[in-house]
Order: sequence, then structure tokens, then C-alpha cells
Amino acid sequence: MSKLGPHVQFRLNLAEAGWRWCETAPIVKAMDDPVPLWRANTDAITVFRVYVNPVDRDHISPRSFLNMNIYRLQGFRLTYIESQNEWKAKGDWLLERITWETEFVKLAHTAGYKVAGFCFPTGNPEQQDWFLLRDNGFCDVDAVALHEYWGQQAFTGWNALRYRQVHEWLNGHHPPFIITECGRDAVEGCDGKPGWKLQGISTKQYVEELLAYDAEVSKDSYVLGATPFTLGATDDWRYFEVDSLAEELA
Repeated sequence: MSKLGPHVQFRLNLAEAGWRWCETAPIVKAMDDPVPLWRANTDAITVFRVYVNPVDRDHISPRSFLNMNIYRLQGFRLTYIESQNEWKAKGDWLLERITWETEFVKLAHTAGYKVAGFCFPTGNPEQQDWFLLRDNGFCDVDAVALHEYWGQQAFTGWNALRYRQVHEWLNGHHPPFIITECGRDAVEGCDGKPGWKLQGISTKQYVEELLAYDAEVSKDSYVLGATPFTLGATDDWRYFEVDSLAEELA
């Protein structure tokens, strides 16, 4: 059974094929505007993320961040709020993130929301940092959000499918994973340029790669779903767009 679903960046850019994918997918993630979550199947996992400018992320309190989400989510069915994106992912910074995340999760749970926490970038964090997260109870998050991108070398296990290494490090003792962004990118140790459309591959090849990734993810019960970046792409992310693939992916 497929675990692949749309990551919707800007719903006003969605064509009909994109809306159909939202209606049929096992997981739907929406940014800023939760309307695509209304179109999701009642059995689908739904994830919502508010965009915060990177220069402002250090200054957003857990309560303010939660309020930013609640303001947009009134009346929408939601499985998970996704916490701050790719922020303080490793080393000494992770200690600050643990403090922030613990407070955010406590507030979100009190308000009746589950949290897909951390939203780590591809290849992060390091092994010792995963142990630190484990020792802090993963801040009581309901799921761990991860990003997994790959390049010409495909699924190396240190970018895409790295979650399996994490699962092994932790002996399976962790919350479920959600791959809230995935796809082709310029990743460390791999040749390529940002976005699949700059990497000299055809639409057919990229669809095959996404379906191959889906097949791998679907083998692991501790992964709830994966959302390729991005449907409804804005112009600055046009080389990542999967709108042209939506009919085949749906």
C-alpha cells in the first residue's frame, strides 16, 4: 500500500490533478493554508506547517508558534501540527531545541493537537544527537518529522532512507517517522543542482524514483508516510514542482 502523498506549498497554484491527489492520498501536508486538508480522505494522515522566516525562528516562542497554527486551523481536521522547520538540528543547538520543543508539545497537547516534531533536514542529526533525543523522551512528540532528499546516487542510506539507520541506532525505540519532504535535490556527497528539473532527468524517470522511494518506505511500519516537495510550487521552487506529475502519482 502506498504511503506517498502531496506536500502542498501554495494551494492557489493547484490544478485539478493536484486536487485529485489530495483526495486520494494516504497523507496530505499543507503549508500556511489548510484548505487542501479539507479535501483529504477521512482516513488520511494530515500535517500542517506554518512558514516562519529563518531569520525570525530564534525569536518565536512555543506559545506564539502554536497560536500561529491555531489561528489558521479553526474548523479543519488535523492529525499533526509540524513544528519549526530545519531549526537547531544538532550539537549544542539541539539542547536549545529540546527545551523549546518540550514546551511546544506540552502546549499543543493541552490545546488538543498532536505534534510531528523537529522537522530535521536531510542527513541530520548525528548519532549522538539521536541518543540525546532518546534520553529526553523525544520531547513527547507524537511523530518525528524528517526530510530525505537524494541526488544522482539515489538512496544512499545517508540521505534518503537514512531513517533506517536511525531506527537501528535506537533499537526501534522512537516515535513513528513522517518524511515531510523528500525528492531530488543537491545533497551532500551527491552531484546535482537544486530540484529535479535541473538534474537532467525526465519526468518519467523522476516518477519512477518517487515510486521506488514509496515502495521502500511502505516496507517499514514505523514510517507513517512521505510527501515529495512540492505540489503547488511557488516560482522560487519551480524546479522542485511535482504538479506536472500529480496525475501519475495520484
